[in-house]
Amino acid sequence: GAEAGALVRASREGLGERVQALLADGSDPEESDRSTGETALTAAAGGVVGTSLERGARRILCVRSLVQAGASADRLDDCGRTPLTAAAAAGRSACVKVLLDLGADADLQGTDGATALGIAVEQGHTSCARLLVHRGASVEATWGGDKRTPLIAAASAGHEACVRLLLSGGARASRKDSLGRTACDHAAAASHAVCESLLELTTAPQAVSRLAAAAAASPSFRSEDMPPPLAAGMKQLDLDNNGRGAGCPLGGDSPGALP
Repeated sequence: GAEAGALVRASREGLGERVQALLADGSDPEESDRSTGETALTAAAGGVVGTSLERGARRILCVRSLVQAGASADRLDDCGRTPLTAAAAAGRSACVKVLLDLGADADLQGTDGATALGIAVEQGHTSCARLLVHRGASVEATWGGDKRTPLIAAASAGHEACVRLLLSGGARASRKDSLGRTACDHAAAASHAVCESLLELTTAPQAVSRLAAAAAASPSFRSEDMPPPLAAGMKQLDLDNNGRGAGCPLGGDSPGALP
């Protein structure tokens, strides 16, 4: 048989054909590396960041081959990571997809309490987060000593696309952490103006005006990425400013009109 640790090393490097050969030679698909704490599957899902697209395709082969050979898609490694949280942390959306296709639990928490979605939005991996949200991952799961939500994590880090994704997926901006702080509070404290405008629970016209100002200060901001009610409000604001329209499509001056 192969030497101890060979399967984990091949998985970490994304060597799909080598992984298949080792499994055919009798390597245990649940093999783990005592020095790093990785299982073969978390090594394959997370692995070496920055490899080529060709190696990425081979990495997917690693993940699929390990699960088909008997590796559990939900087993935590000795570092407390699930295969999905390892893939999300590395920003490997293709691995996230194949793990979900193979039955991985989208809401399974690592030993730190974080889900794959929480990790993805905290690090700004929008493609991974989008897959998880579309597959039904909870947008309200909490973790950490402060009981943060994915929305709080995304807002704290200033990841605008993730904030928009979570809001469109039903995340509540009114949720608070254990210290009573909302996602908007975290965004404001970190001077993330666009996130703050997306999240602020205030009258609709005021929020649209603030969002317009924040968008002007953000070169990467695209109005089409906003939740539809806010995009409509921005358009109406332009009409109002040019004297061609009146009112606000977001619900007038009633508080809490935003998602």
